[in-house]
Amino acid sequence: MSLERPPYEWHEFFPYMRHNLGVVITVWAPIVMVYFMDTQIWYAIFSTICGGVNGAFSHLGEIRTLGMLRSRFEAIPRQFGKILVPNHGSQLKGHQDDKNAHLVKFADIWNAFITSLREEDLLSNREKNLLIVPLSGGDTSVFQWPPFLLASKIPIALDIAKSVKKKG
Repeated sequence: MSLERPPYEWHEFFPYMRHNLGVVITVWAPIVMVYFMDTQIWYAIFSTICGGVNGAFSHLGEIRTLGMLRSRFEAIPRQFGKILVPNHGSQLKGHQDDKNAHLVKFADIWNAFITSLREEDLLSNREKNLLIVPLSGGDTSVFQWPPFLLASKIPIALDIAKSVKKKG
């Protein structure tokens, strides 16, 4: 206890400093920075877990059957036309051409999106052909959905055809 403390000098970094405040800051700054980075990492992990649990209990994004997928996909053009496409005063609401117009606009943008995924090589040609909305001619009033939405309809159509053939 009776030893004297020698003078502490850092000639290169703090040549004229009487106290060692600069040394304390230099030593503790990296530790504080690591603490802040660690806090950010733990926050990211915590928010991911809480968001996943919240989404699971809210059934967020849950589509269990092809029928649910089909109904969601049929609602997309309506919401697309309502929210994203500006409404001009010249169009009448509820008019059949207006309904087809927003379906055609949605189909154009959907097809452009799927084509861009193919160009970036994120989809194969087969997947692109299943996801693309077929463009119908102007003479038909029926909107054609992408082939992937018709996946469960083929066996149903075959069963109906067999039952009609047996009756006739």
